[in-house]
Amino acid sequence: MLLFISEDEHGWIYAPHGVEPIWFATTFEGSELLRSSGWRPFEMHRVSRYLHESLLIDGFLKPGAFKRCEKRSPLRESKITMATFNNWSLADVHCNAKGAKTCQLSDGTPRLIYTSDVYCAVPFPPSNFDKDPAATRLNLGLRVPPSMEAYFDAVDAWAVTYLVTHSERIFKRGPLTLDQVKESYHPTLNRHGDYPALLRAKLDTFGRRACKFWTPGQQERGPPDDWRNCEVRPQLHLSHLWIMGKSCGIVCNVEALLVQETSTTFPFGPAFIGDGDSSPAMVNEQDE
Repeated sequence: MLLFISEDEHGWIYAPHGVEPIWFATTFEGSELLRSSGWRPFEMHRVSRYLHESLLIDGFLKPGAFKRCEKRSPLRESKITMATFNNWSLADVHCNAKGAKTCQLSDGTPRLIYTSDVYCAVPFPPSNFDKDPAATRLNLGLRVPPSMEAYFDAVDAWAVTYLVTHSERIFKRGPLTLDQVKESYHPTLNRHGDYPALLRAKLDTFGRRACKFWTPGQQERGPPDDWRNCEVRPQLHLSHLWIMGKSCGIVCNVEALLVQETSTTFPFGPAFIGDGDSSPAMVNEQDE
């Protein structure tokens, strides 16, 4: 598993890794020693100096670092702490009539809701994989700013750590290693090259879960005519974990969008606004 390790006057603190550029990875043996000592992710972070040194000496704990870490959002710059996930859990697997497997995600409240306080760009209009114009459940990609990127990086880190700890209950096989879970888990964020991270969300256009659209003036409105010429602040329901074969991931349903249209101004200036004459305003003196 991936860990963020720090030291204070009382000993060592092993917290599940979030978005910090420096991390430590335990081997399977190291993870088992941690659990047998009473360590629990998001519950009991303390590790004795003796155990810490033993893990290092035996090669069960190894340091690492992300490449290009300067582009990752530091956890301390967001409002995320490990306490954010103290009450998070996944229920037992539920299989519906169509055979789809899900695990309800909960934070101890009736519904786990994330409301963004920043705007996101929408590079593509909502769509579905089959390009079916009659589809009512669509995929929406949101270009997230750093604070949202840090939050969902931490969500993914929590999910991976939780799934390693509860792999036998959820996957009915295992115990699974960190590498096995990471291979199966589809992150909420999608990254390509130097583009900002893209959050993968689901948007319903019909029914009781249909997304509601609002103006900054707190008036309800319809969906944007041109998604690329607007910015949105999403309210998301982190509803469940989907499981399909050996793959899984967290579902983010769009509950509501605060829509801010981006201005589209005439690019040529007032000198080009005339009575319909398409000739340029500037005339070459040699042509007179």
